[in-house]
Order: sequence, then C-alpha cells, then structure tokens
Amino acid sequence: MSKTINFPHTATVEDVARAYMLAYELGCKGITVYRDGSKDGQVLSTGETGQAEEENTAPMPVQATPRSRPQSIHGVTERVRTGHGNMYVTINFDENHRPFEVFGNLGKAGGCDSAQLEAISRLVSLALRSGIDPAAVLEQLRGITCCPAWDEGTLVRSGPDAVALALERHTDGLETRQSAAGHPVQMAFAPEVVHNGYGNGNSNGNGQVNANVQLTGRRCPDCNTPVIYQEGCLMCISCGWNKCE
Repeated sequence: MSKTINFPHTATVEDVARAYMLAYELGCKGITVYRDGSKDGQVLSTGETGQAEEENTAPMPVQATPRSRPQSIHGVTERVRTGHGNMYVTINFDENHRPFEVFGNLGKAGGCDSAQLEAISRLVSLALRSGIDPAAVLEQLRGITCCPAWDEGTLVRSGPDAVALALERHTDGLETRQSAAGHPVQMAFAPEVVHNGYGNGNSNGNGQVNANVQLTGRRCPDCNTPVIYQEGCLMCISCGWNKCE
C-alpha cells in the first residue's frame, strides 16, 4: 500500500525523514509528501499559509490617473515671442496653487505650427494632471531648437521651449508663491523692447536690438542650430560660430 502525508508549513527536513523511516518500518510500498505552501496551487490549504502568502506579496505600483478638471479654474496668460510669432501660453492652477493644465495659442499661424502646439499643450496638461513634477516636464521641453528668437533678453529656441519658459516663470519658488486662485485670468505681456543681451547685435547697453538682425534659414555647421545674419556676418546664437561673407 502507499500513503500520502500532508505536512504543515512549519515541517522540517527531519520531520520528512522520520515519516519515510516510519513508512519503511510499517511496510508501505511508497509515500507521497506534501508540505503546505510548497506549491502555488494546492487542493488543501490552511488559513495561516494563505495569510502569510498575502503578507509577503509585494504591493502593486499605483497607476497614474489624470485628475478631473473642475468647472471653474484660475490662471495666468503669458505672451512669449518665438520665431513663429507671438505665442500666448495660459497656465491654470489647482487648489494647491500648482500648475494643472496648459493651453497654447500661436496668434494667426494656423496649420502645422498650431497643431503641434496643441499636441504639446495636451500632453503637458495630461502630465501635470497626472501628478508629474512640473520640473520633469520642463526638463523635457527646454532646449529644443527651431527658429530661435529673443524675448525680453531671453533666447527662445522654439515653440516647445516657449511653453517651458512660460511654465518655468510660474514654477520657480512654487512652495512659497502666493495663491493665484480667486483672481481673474491676467495677461502678462512682454514689453515691445527687447533688452540688450548676448547675440542681440547691440553692445551699447541701451536695450535696443539692431534692426539688421535677420533669420536666414541656414543652419550652423557645428551644432545644426538656425543662424542669423547680422552686420554682414552669419552667427550662431547657440554655440557662437560665425562667418563673415
């Protein structure tokens, strides 16, 4: 005859050895040994084993879920000059005064430029509403280069860079900044005069940009950034490469 022995989860190697010796002494042809919890699935199970397995199960990661948008929300609108024209970036804030969503409008550009800006705004809003740190969003957008322009002494490299610039203005000192809630949407317009800075074609420090600075459509041979034509020379405002013709 044969015998099946079900051991508790606490059974030791010595317990199994004694069972085999006892079966031999009793004249059993063979035995089958099961230790509680030794298999993923088993017919018989004690409550203690199931509880122990449940306690040892690693917690599942929480999936990020976008928050629902409230009926009313407050924010600010920034105007940023870009190589494609004036861009208006609206940043709305949640009840904790953190950026909640972003909307971008590129004047009368239309076409592909506006479509790409809408896509960027939607993805940025999705990330912010899902709890992604605004600093991580800025890191992805900052530095993308296409048709750079100057805005109040700041180099705006592209549409995505302009969105990041506007968002950055309202995330610096996020923990200490006063709440924007309870106030109507404000229009923060940049002044018409661009201040003096690197690459604006003026070294007199009077805040004026020389009128003979032109975008050429050509690219820098060193860093592939669009170059400008200034005072008879081609110049890269990204790495400093220049060539006079």
